[in-house]
Amino acid sequence: MGHRGTVEREFTRQAESFAASATLAAPELTEGVAAALGSERHARALDVACGPGALSAALSPRAEQVVCVDLTPEVLRIARQRGQAGGLGNLYYARALAERLPFAAGCFDVAVLRLALHHFERPLPALHAIREALRPGGRLALLDLLSSPDAATARFHNAVEKLRDPSHCELHAADGLQRLLREAGFRIESCASWRKPREVREWLGIVADPVRTDALEIVLRQLCRAGVDTGLELREVDAELWMTYEWCLIVARVEEVDT
Repeated sequence: MGHRGTVEREFTRQAESFAASATLAAPELTEGVAAALGSERHARALDVACGPGALSAALSPRAEQVVCVDLTPEVLRIARQRGQAGGLGNLYYARALAERLPFAAGCFDVAVLRLALHHFERPLPALHAIREALRPGGRLALLDLLSSPDAATARFHNAVEKLRDPSHCELHAADGLQRLLREAGFRIESCASWRKPREVREWLGIVADPVRTDALEIVLRQLCRAGVDTGLELREVDAELWMTYEWCLIVARVEEVDT
């Protein structure tokens, strides 16, 4: 099947629960990302790995045209349905791989990549493709979760994530994300991170596979009680299991060419 097949299988099953998640539709993960690209109205915006379209909707009033791409047909269907229901006539949809975007070089002013990089087996080619699609001076807003800067803790955290969702590849620390962006030809303009608690059962429920996640919740509870550092800051509060995620929003710019 390969990783591409795993991503399609997982996000076909998760599409409805992903779209319904209040956590993933929080304003700091939608409006905040769109606003980070600046207050000016853009001609063309690109939403890479758009998922069910929460960020696309936030981009709509900020751009003349928003092109939304994703690999999985089911999430594109939900994104399109969401756009139509909201009367957002400037959203356009295409099925594509992030590392092989079907657009002419330099045709977008801004791009966003939200909660997707950690699903890419090869993140650098995808970032190269996004940079190629942006005009000189164009900006990318990248939102992702962070792992610990400690290598052993990061390995443990990524293993837990992969047990929850086999389409997961790797979370990075903030300096690792910035390094990838620089290697892809971007200049970092800003980097902000914040921590936020999250109820573990809600996080597990998004993948919509109780057989897998019920077992993982039992394991996580035992790890919590044993005091193992999973990178998730697990804790029990009134019989509910909670964790803390660290989120990171980076804005990076394509260097303008001197003439």
